[in-house]
Amino acid sequence: MLEIEFRGKQIAPGEMQHKFVYGDLIRSRGKFYINPHCNGITVNGHLGQLVVMHEISIQTIGQYAGYHDDSDDQVKVYEGDVVQFEYEGEGHTCEVKHEGSGFMFVGDSLPDGYLWVSELIEFDRSYCWAEGVMVVGIIHDDGLAPKEGVEQ
Repeated sequence: MLEIEFRGKQIAPGEMQHKFVYGDLIRSRGKFYINPHCNGITVNGHLGQLVVMHEISIQTIGQYAGYHDDSDDQVKVYEGDVVQFEYEGEGHTCEVKHEGSGFMFVGDSLPDGYLWVSELIEFDRSYCWAEGVMVVGIIHDDGLAPKEGVEQ
């Protein structure tokens, strides 16, 4: 089953400001929010859901692309990630974007300026990864930043 998840950087003041949150994307009254997935609660024996919404910056919204990178950490890849890989004997640094009907790597070093992600995807039952692709950063409103959890 397709896992649908978004991320975005919080804009609310406090210790969580400028931190990424992950979950469902909600748009309300011209603002964008992330509702984290892990907020189920039980009240009087009935499963319910606590709605927690974190306001996020629209420039930092990225959708989970449905696959992991090829690192030992198996990092989830999102729209807006910066990745490195080798293709046709050359190294490339590209941004992950969703355009048209799917995800692609976009970079000036590629022959057409882009490469469909499906060209590098591998499967093992329900696990999916991009062969040889490593997440190295994130494009967001402040430019390129190191990916959280990825050593530079």
